[in-house]
Amino acid sequence: MRNVLYCLAAIANAATSHADYPDLIAEDKPAAYWRFDDAHDCCAESKVGVLSAHVGTGVSLIVPGPRPPEFPTFAAENLAAEMTVSGSDAVLRVKDPGENSVLKFTNGDTITIEAWVLCRGPLRDQQCAPIVGKGRTGNPGFARDNENWALSLLGDGKLAHPSFTFHTTTGTAHRWVSESAFAIGENWHHIAITYKFGKPDSIFAWIDGKTSAGAWVKNQTTTEPPVVDNDEVWIGSTLGAKAENTFPGCVDEVALYRAALPQRRIQLHAARTTPPAAK
Repeated sequence: MRNVLYCLAAIANAATSHADYPDLIAEDKPAAYWRFDDAHDCCAESKVGVLSAHVGTGVSLIVPGPRPPEFPTFAAENLAAEMTVSGSDAVLRVKDPGENSVLKFTNGDTITIEAWVLCRGPLRDQQCAPIVGKGRTGNPGFARDNENWALSLLGDGKLAHPSFTFHTTTGTAHRWVSESAFAIGENWHHIAITYKFGKPDSIFAWIDGKTSAGAWVKNQTTTEPPVVDNDEVWIGSTLGAKAENTFPGCVDEVALYRAALPQRRIQLHAARTTPPAAK
């Protein structure tokens, strides 16, 4: 009965708002939003602002993304980005426009990041699968550990846990990992994380519209601000796009906000007619 109610609620929510995922996202006013239906060999344009994601040679843009009937707010021909050739430029790169850009965050700023992911794995225990992040690209002229923010998955040997990471100006990593997780395989999952920089207790995560508890790794809480520079935002890889630093699967509908999205909006974005198995 619970599953039936979940299905009916998802369909009702989608029907009473929009049957069009991009419209749902636009209502929440993202700072940047990359989808891949109308991407071409060179770029995937953000639906907000002038923030082109330049497509690496190891990325395929012709793979199916979330589609109906399981995902009722998506178009039947929805496409995603697949990191097909790990270690061979399987990344999308977004240049930072410069000072005071919408891509930069510091103490007092609130960030929400969301994406749909299909993680084929495998993911070893503590292996990180990068979804999207600013900094830590390995680009010349930037420190190695200059991560302003990043959304990723962290493996435990069996499951994938959503994770949020940033580095302070000393190069120290601060990583939060969700308690809930999902099985690696051929299923699409919606994940989102929101955080107010400088307030460690403000972090929340959602998997397929359900909230998840979590913790900072090794009690790595801090009120220190993240490092801020002009390094790029990368989708699907990090640290030079080497094989071990590339997402093993597909990514779709990457959205970045400078505010905390309420749970009811996250649930609308994550609508599906078949509830995922709990882990």
